[in-house]
Amino acid sequence: TDLQGGKVGFGSAVPGSKLDSSYTKAVKQIPYNISVIEISAPIIAPGLLTAPAPTASDVNITAALEKAGCKTFASLITSNGVIKTFQSTADKGLTLFAPNDEAFKAAGVPDLNKLSNADRISLLLYHARAGYTPKGTLKTTKDPIDTLATNGAGKYDLKVTTAGDEVTLHTGVDSSRIADTVL
Repeated sequence: TDLQGGKVGFGSAVPGSKLDSSYTKAVKQIPYNISVIEISAPIIAPGLLTAPAPTASDVNITAALEKAGCKTFASLITSNGVIKTFQSTADKGLTLFAPNDEAFKAAGVPDLNKLSNADRISLLLYHARAGYTPKGTLKTTKDPIDTLATNGAGKYDLKVTTAGDEVTLHTGVDSSRIADTVL
């Protein structure tokens, strides 16, 4: 807004916000394309820095998966009760390796309905690991990583390889490239 004495003030558009910042100088101007100006202080919306950070329990895992094109996987983890394990693990960190819907249509993919309930649950748990493991961390991982399917009866881990920016997970039976980060 234009303040008294020709001074220009800036603030959040949230009603009741203060105009804590003022115009200092023009940095760069390219008419009709860009204008960069220097201001005296950052513009902060009320509540922005005081709002509590979202927690894992605030995240709807299945909705995020569905939005990312992993509806089949979301449906499977819900119908088999695995979502409860994922939600309880998420508060301390969870990494999901969720196949997109097209992956379930690929040649050679077994019919999951022919698996026993225990095997189907193990397979779904094999697609997750406890702990937050972003793609950048996976790129530097040298040792096999445990999955939630690992238990006293079996060691179900994944080996990770990288080639440039691509990260590939290896099960010992097949490989899968990490295509994208959903959340």
